[in-house]
Amino acid sequence: MKRLLALTLCVLVVAVLPACRRATVQPTSQPTLTPTPRSTPLPEVPTAIPFGAEDNPIHMAFPIRESAGSARARQQAADELETAILQDSGLVVVVDLVDSDAEAVAALCDSVAGTVTVAWLNGIAYAAASAQDCGEAVLQAERGGSTVEEAVLIANRDAGISGVDGLANKNFCRVSVTDFYSWLMPTLILATNDLNTAAFRSVTDFEDSAALLDAVASGDCDAAGVSGSDYDTLASSNVERLPGSVNVPIAILTYPPDLPLGQRTTLTAAMIAIGNGTRADLLDPMLDQDGIVDVDQGEISAVRGFLNRAGVDLTTLGS
Repeated sequence: MKRLLALTLCVLVVAVLPACRRATVQPTSQPTLTPTPRSTPLPEVPTAIPFGAEDNPIHMAFPIRESAGSARARQQAADELETAILQDSGLVVVVDLVDSDAEAVAALCDSVAGTVTVAWLNGIAYAAASAQDCGEAVLQAERGGSTVEEAVLIANRDAGISGVDGLANKNFCRVSVTDFYSWLMPTLILATNDLNTAAFRSVTDFEDSAALLDAVASGDCDAAGVSGSDYDTLASSNVERLPGSVNVPIAILTYPPDLPLGQRTTLTAAMIAIGNGTRADLLDPMLDQDGIVDVDQGEISAVRGFLNRAGVDLTTLGS
């Protein structure tokens, strides 16, 4: 028993003695100074000027109409329209009067951050812009209760032409090589019938649609192309329509993708108010419209179908 007690005491002494020894105190390290981090100033980022501000106006392109009056009268109408849009929407808009729908499509497709152009395009030009992802149809002009104008082929009654295929080896007349109804549309209508303008015996230019219709009536021309409204008002009994006329939307207001929703909504409301109210005459020199209405997608689809039948590459039509 005494031996067991002595052994237990030895174990306790061995366990306790190390804990009772004085701990070695290590010297405290001298603190070192840490440099304070300093931020590097970032370059200033310029604030984007919103579209429609005085320093970043929205451009609105209108192809010049044949009957729109003198250059001075057109510019005065453009200035007055700019003022009306500003009063209605608070947006600064610059009206650009361009020579053709192709020029309007080019301006629309060139819209980039910082510069933006909306455009009024006929149905053919809109189809080209849409195919290039340059714009979205928003509104249409209405004239005489319709948003479309017919492109009509006409012939002298004594020329022996009963259809488009009968135009081969005939004397064809037009206003100019750039005229929409007397040359571009006849060219496309021919293409839907597997013909082209090389089939004509001759091509002669005239001053305007009235002179063109007179030439067909007198027999100086066998055939020509005109708008349906010109045919209805100017054609004599010696001129007849040929089958195959095409309905083309008169004018479609088209917005580029870069135009923000806020400006889209505001500008659209202003154009509806101006184009349908007592100030509709402000748009008349540019559009000759009776009203401004919502887009008819069925009319646009019909134009796309016509162009497909003509074998037109829409992605290059307006470029």
